[in-house]
Amino acid sequence: AASAAASAGGGGGEAACRVAEYYLLHAANVAYDNSGKPGGQNRVERLRLYEGVEKERQDHKGPNDQKVQYLVQTASHGDALASLAMGNAYYWGNFGLRRNFQAALFYYESAHAQGALHGTVGVAKMNLKGEGLAGGVKNVSRAMEMYEQAAKRDSPDALNGLGYIYFYGDADIEKNTTTALSYFRKAAALGNADGHMNSGLMLRAGIGERANLTEAHEHFSVCAKARHTSCIYQIGLMHSEGSIPGAERDCFAAAQRFRRVAQSGEWMEPLSDGLKAHLAGNASLARWTYDYVAGFGMPVARYNAAWLHTIHAREIRVALESPARDSGRLSDESDLEAIASGRRSAGLLSYYASEMTKDPATTLTDRAYAAMLQADCLYHGEESRPGARCARRLPDALAAYERAGRIARVAARTSPNRNGDDGESGELRDGDARLLLARALYSEAWMRARGEGCAVDRTRAKAALWSALAEGRWQSSLAVAPSFAWFVAEDAFRYLVPSRGRGRDGAAAADPDAIARASASVTSGSGLASRLARRGGGAGGGRRGAPPG
Repeated sequence: AASAAASAGGGGGEAACRVAEYYLLHAANVAYDNSGKPGGQNRVERLRLYEGVEKERQDHKGPNDQKVQYLVQTASHGDALASLAMGNAYYWGNFGLRRNFQAALFYYESAHAQGALHGTVGVAKMNLKGEGLAGGVKNVSRAMEMYEQAAKRDSPDALNGLGYIYFYGDADIEKNTTTALSYFRKAAALGNADGHMNSGLMLRAGIGERANLTEAHEHFSVCAKARHTSCIYQIGLMHSEGSIPGAERDCFAAAQRFRRVAQSGEWMEPLSDGLKAHLAGNASLARWTYDYVAGFGMPVARYNAAWLHTIHAREIRVALESPARDSGRLSDESDLEAIASGRRSAGLLSYYASEMTKDPATTLTDRAYAAMLQADCLYHGEESRPGARCARRLPDALAAYERAGRIARVAARTSPNRNGDDGESGELRDGDARLLLARALYSEAWMRARGEGCAVDRTRAKAALWSALAEGRWQSSLAVAPSFAWFVAEDAFRYLVPSRGRGRDGAAAADPDAIARASASVTSGSGLASRLARRGGGAGGGRRGAPPG
């Protein structure tokens, strides 16, 4: 509730923001404090599910993952990069492995012995924190030795580590905050986020030299852009205190940053469990897990939960309408359970669409997805999709599909793709948004060709299909092409045979079933239309004689 209030952009007023800020600050404090403890840093699984993810990720297999086995084998033959990969995997819990600091240190030591700079830094960091060592006892002398070796090779991580050691000192190392700040600044100058963070902390507190809030804020801003959680936390504090030079206290900015920090806490670990359950084929556990984390206001959890419920609700509808029921493969009792499960998924879809729409932290691509969910609900209504929280209103559905298309088009040009690559300005680079754009345009064309929610408009239907072909991904183009080809072929036929398909005024009569006939070839073919549907549904599908959706 606090997350929702904080992310409402002030919709609840200053009083509501203060309440949200209070709770989010406490959650952020816990996440921030834990991250500074040995082993306290968490890796939050932020992957958005997509069709075919199981071909790329095998987290549920853990040590039996072929990639892990390959890396272990390669590392055993002295490959430094493989040793580093396994060290990172055991330190952070990558590839679905359980975190194991002893194993991580072993592989970092191996990489260091093979001359890998990051292996040397890894050994230094773990010795400095006592991670992977007997009894968790720190070995600052070994950490100092490793950092000095790495610093000679211009490692910014090593410079930051040396600053850390001089800041706190040790039995054999005299504390020197001036030297510490010098090392932190050198690391920051090389682009090290921790160096920016530590420089900002010292300058804010006036340690090592006189306090300089302007420079401190500049350091925090740089590393916050790199998604450094501690820097985001410090900027949140400065917004909350009103200590940013030239700026007043900003409750909403503070609460939004505290929310981001809180979402890095250990309570987000179930996101990894949800992914593993999905990869293992345990759909019910995956839905439950993502539903649970979505309750914390985590955008990626909302999206993944909605994605899974979309698939589940469709599977239930197909199963209940298929010949399998008549062949005895589904009993009356299983029908009731399936209906109840499908209704729950349909209801949750409406809920998640509403939450994603209200939350300013939602990405443009997810907003387009939410708009598609709302449009689907308005198109089908509870009559054909029991549990949906809306009545069938075709004009509103058409407007919602148009809105989804507009949002998806902007997202395709401005959002990074799934791998975080930005591409060139103006390029349609977000593949997920392009699939949504094609589905929204296809749904709009479907409704205009049939005159649902509007007068029959063959010209605009064909234009929408052409846009879907031009702006969608190749998968969506294959699904949309048959419908567009049917329009073109029908136009050509009417031109060559004037006496056919003419109305009283000599104009070509619109055929509301053109898309349906063309879609039949897609349904019986590769199933790419259903791929489009998985990424956001659309007009059609269900019991109304429409194409797959």
